[in-house]
Amino acid sequence: MSLLTQIYASPSRITAAYRLLLHTPGQRLPRSVMEQLLSPKSLAAYSPKEKVRTEEEEEPAEMVKHVLNELETLGVAQTEGDDMVLSPTLEVDLRNPQTGDQLFPLALTDLIFSNENDKNHDIAMLFAWYLTKDVLDAPSNWDECEAELLKQLKNDRLLLTNNARYGQFEDWICYCGLAWTYGFELNRTARLMPDPTRHIEYCLPRIFQEQNTLPIQEFMNRLAELSPVFEGGSFRKRLERDYEVGVLLDKRLSSVTSFTLHRLQDEGVLEFMHESDAPAMLVADDNGYRSITHITWHGQRG
Repeated sequence: MSLLTQIYASPSRITAAYRLLLHTPGQRLPRSVMEQLLSPKSLAAYSPKEKVRTEEEEEPAEMVKHVLNELETLGVAQTEGDDMVLSPTLEVDLRNPQTGDQLFPLALTDLIFSNENDKNHDIAMLFAWYLTKDVLDAPSNWDECEAELLKQLKNDRLLLTNNARYGQFEDWICYCGLAWTYGFELNRTARLMPDPTRHIEYCLPRIFQEQNTLPIQEFMNRLAELSPVFEGGSFRKRLERDYEVGVLLDKRLSSVTSFTLHRLQDEGVLEFMHESDAPAMLVADDNGYRSITHITWHGQRG
């Protein structure tokens, strides 16, 4: 299964399982012990006599088994005999208890997008689709997303076929820093909004590397390589090729990407530049589009 189709694989559960291994001496535990530790007694003591379960509900221990299976599918952990161990293929900093917790959200996003493991490319395609929406008029709940998918893709809804899967999509796109939710006090209903500011800011050190300023086209190429849900990335290209969704006029950035870059400039993280003799890209703003040739990073926030 995948993070989209396995409804028990929430960000909090996946993170808890990773952290349990990360902070265990030797980063190894019997799978049975992990299942016990990740199933609180209050849940384990749940009795079907007290409440009739629906067909979709499972015993807490069974839920945890699904979570651990997804941890392996992602490549975060692997099975050795009766034990689960943190995957030796993870980067050194992700196996370091001092740094792993902070780096895990970005690393997990990398694993979702990985070319070497396509198990979670279904949810990546949904991320890419959502980032093509108008930042001021994006679908913000299950009903609106379903209607938009049916309008654009007809019978192919990118596997977003029910409210449970929408919940997975919403949880994971927010966890990966590509969107966030807000609520109305009157009905306390959460609404989703595309905003990859946090994700792009995470990526800036890897985009700029030892440089402070890049041509805007090079900036976008590097972003698309790291996060292929953006313009020029593999998932975005597949949407354009297979569904004619998200197709932009040459050299124009989407409203979501434009909004994010403007926000990072307003916050003093990035700075736009225009040199008359350099190739430019068009970034949407209040007056239509603004021509940018270079982008400067002012370093990580203190």
